[in-house]
Amino acid sequence: MPFLTPLSSRRGWTWLPDGMEMMTTTVGPSTSAEPGVYAFTTNLSMEGGWRFQVAAKVQGEPETVKGEVVLKAIP
Repeated sequence: MPFLTPLSSRRGWTWLPDGMEMMTTTVGPSTSAEPGVYAFTTNLSMEGGWRFQVAAKVQGEPETVKGEVVLKAIP
């Protein structure tokens, strides 16, 4: 069931380069026409592996809800 408003949230992109130091980039809110769907925008400035992590404190849930997506950005 989708939730309408998280009490608080944290999100971020991390660049996962092979053999190099990690890098982060900013994440901004975007709009969604579907209730309960939260959209975000970012600029993946480097190709390679990226991980998006999100955490939200949701009313009615005893623990913080967390998730992550790992992808490979290509030119």
